[in-house]
Amino acid sequence: LHAQQGRPTEAEAAANALLERAPGHPRAEMRVIDALLGREPVEAARRLDALLARETQPRERRMLQAWLGLAHHRSGDFAAALESWNRCEIEDASGRLQPPVHTNAPDRWPEPAVAMEGVAPAAFLVGLPGSLVERVAQLLRVVPAFREDRFGAQPPRDAFQDAAGWARIAAGQPDAATVAAGWRAQLPARGISGAIIDWLPWWDHAYAAAMRAALPEALLLVPLRDPRDMLVDWLAFGTPVRFATGSPQKAADWLATALDQLATLHEQELVPHRLLRLDESTEDPVAMAKQLGEALDIELPAPPPDLFGPPRFPAGTWRDYAGLLAAPFATLAPVARRLGYPDA
Repeated sequence: LHAQQGRPTEAEAAANALLERAPGHPRAEMRVIDALLGREPVEAARRLDALLARETQPRERRMLQAWLGLAHHRSGDFAAALESWNRCEIEDASGRLQPPVHTNAPDRWPEPAVAMEGVAPAAFLVGLPGSLVERVAQLLRVVPAFREDRFGAQPPRDAFQDAAGWARIAAGQPDAATVAAGWRAQLPARGISGAIIDWLPWWDHAYAAAMRAALPEALLLVPLRDPRDMLVDWLAFGTPVRFATGSPQKAADWLATALDQLATLHEQELVPHRLLRLDESTEDPVAMAKQLGEALDIELPAPPPDLFGPPRFPAGTWRDYAGLLAAPFATLAPVARRLGYPDA
């Protein structure tokens, strides 16, 4: 009750009182650790190590391992933080999806289609790892046209859900008109009879070509941060789609390809789009809502200032890992420059 009503001091006191009566109580331990992360991260790490030593359930171990990495990060032990996140990835590798393989740009992009009069507008929200797209989605939940069902138990069965079909779309099987028709055919079952904001779990050149040729009414929303911050966030907090990183280098390789595609889309203005640069609004839902409203040309209600919950990492956090992740960051440096971010 204290926690729900925004009284962290009282919540921590209640958790400590419970631990006196029931030593090792899991939820009470986590409440205390949550409080310690902000003021005594070394002590938080010590308690997390103790919990890990006696925890046997894989799911709980993964959660504790991720928290341990955060505690090490807060205490300034960045090497230990990376070690914890890597261990979490290794222990959970079998339960994660391999990132899909991107296609190459077509030799010639299709001519852009012209939007028909009276067609309802649409927007696609792109969900790249580390972009904080999930926070954009939190803000969009007040919009009736927003759909996040692609992350649920019964996602729509269309080409935008099938990353395994990227190569086929790129080869014209199915063609752009069929991709668009298949997407539109799913809208009534998703409760959509007009405009839609569709959160996509991934993006590829194949979608850009189909959107350019057959979905002229659609706008692409691209949440973006410094690519190196995106990588660190991915390692620490994971993604809405539970992608396996494999290693920081493999994650950087995949992310660089995905961002290169979006940089090309932006530079060549392949489809109508908006880059949502979230570097300075990561912890400010009011500022992020303003950015989003301007991109969509709608007015979003002012969100509560604590909407996002516990803070993530501020812009520039990647510099704390510059030595430890030198090679992955070198992989991301060229696309970071293309997107307008400084080298150091």
